Amino acid sequence: MIVGALGGLAFEVSPNAVKTARSISYKGSARYTAHSRHLGKGLVEYTGSDPETLSFQIRVSKFLGYSPISSITLLRSYVNNGTVVPFVLGKKSYGSYRWIVKSFEIKGEEYDKKGNMIGADISVTIVEYAKG
Repeated sequence: MIVGALGGLAFEVSPNAVKTARSISYKGSARYTAHSRHLGKGLVEYTGSDPETLSFQIRVSKFLGYSPISSITLLRSYVNNGTVVPFVLGKKSYGSYRWIVKSFEIKGEEYDKKGNMIGADISVTIVEYAKG
């Protein structure tokens, strides 16, 4: 059963395979400008909000039904091409429109006897891409 997705990178739980997002961190912030005033405190003005950021980890393992290389290849293409994708968990779509993959980090955990990566923890950071 698919429980979410980042574009074409599906998060799934089934009897034969597991690939889910974990350790999710969702951040939003506002922008303010301080105006100096003679002999008084500065005046703070709200100037808008910054794009939201979302970070999560994925455990990908051949033993859990997925090859890490296919997930890594897809994430690399998103970063290198600036691909704009939706992010969905459960029935909820996050952000106001879409997301870009700002960065990813791979920690290879398991390798077969030929040196092929068969298990990895992947950390992903995405940034909100607002509709123009």
